[in-house]
Amino acid sequence: MEVGLAGMLYYPFANAPVHVLQQAILYWDDLATVVAPGWEERLSRQMKEVQDAGLYRPLEADRAFGPFELHEIETDLRQALKQVPDHALRPPAEPPNGEFSTLHVDKLHESVVEELLHQKLVYAHPHSPSRLVAAPALLNVVVSLIARRIAADINAQEGCTGPHGLRPHTDITAAHRLGTVPTSRHDVTACWEVNLGPLLPVPRDEVMIGDLVRFRTKYDDERRRMMLAIDDLLHRLKQADRHPQDALRLLGPVSKSPWPR
Repeated sequence: MEVGLAGMLYYPFANAPVHVLQQAILYWDDLATVVAPGWEERLSRQMKEVQDAGLYRPLEADRAFGPFELHEIETDLRQALKQVPDHALRPPAEPPNGEFSTLHVDKLHESVVEELLHQKLVYAHPHSPSRLVAAPALLNVVVSLIARRIAADINAQEGCTGPHGLRPHTDITAAHRLGTVPTSRHDVTACWEVNLGPLLPVPRDEVMIGDLVRFRTKYDDERRRMMLAIDDLLHRLKQADRHPQDALRLLGPVSKSPWPR
């Protein structure tokens, strides 16, 4: 049986930034992102290198998940939207050039698209029928909910560790808050109050993807043992409400990371 802490599910964008790629390669079993049809042509150079190394898992609607109908995510969507000021949810007057203010309709069920259009939170991109123009805040809300639901469903079926499990991760502060604060019955992380980032350092300087993959391969047994130990820690913290000092005591002495700096 393959063991590990499962994959990192990065959101809200299909292309993860370099420091996220580094962490995924060094620590997690693989990297997953939510994609729309034609995603291969839109992958960044670094993402293609991760794919070539066999460490990328694209999650496409109708293949890897749902897409989720409105009634499945409506409660979470309403609660999440309440956390964002109304003015931050208004779509830009002019369609943007990049991906940061557009939603691919193929990631969403038609019932969700209809609801967003009805609330005037999005409008069809005049030059791209497969995209909806949206405020970045709304994009964070919608994709965060999708990522949480994907992880929850997969982890409920096969467990959160192993080759298919997923742990949501984002470097966008607003998206992180939406993806970690419990707003419904879905529980996607073992202990949502713990930030693992400081425990998983990445190189300060630019390092080739291939060099990181070779380093990962060399120390793969150590990587698995460390990540399973962290997973065990999270589950122990979750068993009961604990004082922050109890969390520090469970961590014990932290040794210096062996990863390349």
